[in-house]
Amino acid sequence: MARVYDPIHAFVITMPQNLDERTRSVIVKYSCVSLLILGIATFAAQWIVIPRLRRRSNIKGWTGPPLLLGCITTLVMMHLLSAAITLAIIAVGPSNSTTFTSSQFLTVSTPSAVPTSGDLTSSINFCEDDFADSRWIAEPANTASSLASYCPLALWGMFGLPSQEWSTRVVGHTRFGVAYACLFVIGIGSTLLHALLTAGAQGGDELPMLWFVASLSFIGLDIILQGTRIDLSALISTVVFGKHPSRAQKEARWVLHVLLGGSAVVATAIYCFSRENFLFFYIMFVLYATTATICLITISFFLKWNDDKAFRCNVLLPLAVCTSWTAIFAISAWVSEMLLCQNAQESQYGDVAKWLWNRAVHPFWHCSSAMLAWLLVQAMLAGQGLQRGWGEPQLQCASFWYGGVPYVTFQSSSSEHPSAGVKNRTTHPSTTSSSSSNNAVKQS
Repeated sequence: MARVYDPIHAFVITMPQNLDERTRSVIVKYSCVSLLILGIATFAAQWIVIPRLRRRSNIKGWTGPPLLLGCITTLVMMHLLSAAITLAIIAVGPSNSTTFTSSQFLTVSTPSAVPTSGDLTSSINFCEDDFADSRWIAEPANTASSLASYCPLALWGMFGLPSQEWSTRVVGHTRFGVAYACLFVIGIGSTLLHALLTAGAQGGDELPMLWFVASLSFIGLDIILQGTRIDLSALISTVVFGKHPSRAQKEARWVLHVLLGGSAVVATAIYCFSRENFLFFYIMFVLYATTATICLITISFFLKWNDDKAFRCNVLLPLAVCTSWTAIFAISAWVSEMLLCQNAQESQYGDVAKWLWNRAVHPFWHCSSAMLAWLLVQAMLAGQGLQRGWGEPQLQCASFWYGGVPYVTFQSSSSEHPSAGVKNRTTHPSTTSSSSSNNAVKQS
């Protein structure tokens, strides 16, 4: 049933709206357990595993601090851009003729705007007041943060400097294009959802989230299957179907395509028929996200990389640690909005907390989750590239884009092995001539 907005009597509804207390409690408990596990794993990796690995390998330099600084700087730039867009939305949004001042951004709401549509058909709502500052944009801060976080990172990954590291490859590049495209669609869908609060916009936000984590699960599982000594899927195809091992191994690559692609189709169908129940989306998203997380842990800690401790210490583990910290920040913002939104809106914690939950908490979720998605893609890209002989993965920070967002590059020798699969690749300025094909993981 559509919810009718009453411009006279403001209402406050915690998000998601259709969850009973028992379901909300289950989601919060699972999120808190995830935070605890991530915190323990991050602490162990940063203060135990990485220092011990560096001592054993006699590695002097470490990319961890610059990487963490680049991530923090990127988050700050995202929030600044989001604030600027929010001010612009509020400036043109009110329906009255009063002059706009920047102090309106520091207030909780300016209830002078009347929405262009009275029907809010989305099954979720968020802590920011609906149509309080603009007759066209329901939630200016949430809309601005969606536009300022997901879309720029996705576009830079598809067309900027990082695209030179994957788009020029003959084999294995399409999956990363799909991941970046899903990240861009998430940004557009999230922007529309927070601007309109309609059912169609909600689907445009949540469906790409499922597709994105499904693509990450596919990439991670493919890396793990190629990195093991025995290709289990090829072995099963050989035993069950009597195929020749080489042919079975080639056909087994399609098994993963079919399984993950089929699961994404099924998840899409389930979502379309049960969109009003947020729990179905949450369960499917958690299953995919848990799979991708397990893949990242396996790739970073347990997968054999020909005893290349420098790669693990300087690329994989720093990416995994930064990913974990970003996930902790993102999940904390999500849980705090779910638990404390209503109390903050009722001014139980003071005016400052009321402003934070109205203007800053969900935007922080957007920026941190966008950074999390970016780091996950970079970690998968590093492992996939090393396996396929693209070169020796290294981390770079682009100082001119969002203040230092990190991305993966590959150092290749002047005469690359054919397995690297490079077609018309322009040499990156950071690329030097060093032999790196020996570090590639041998495929089964």
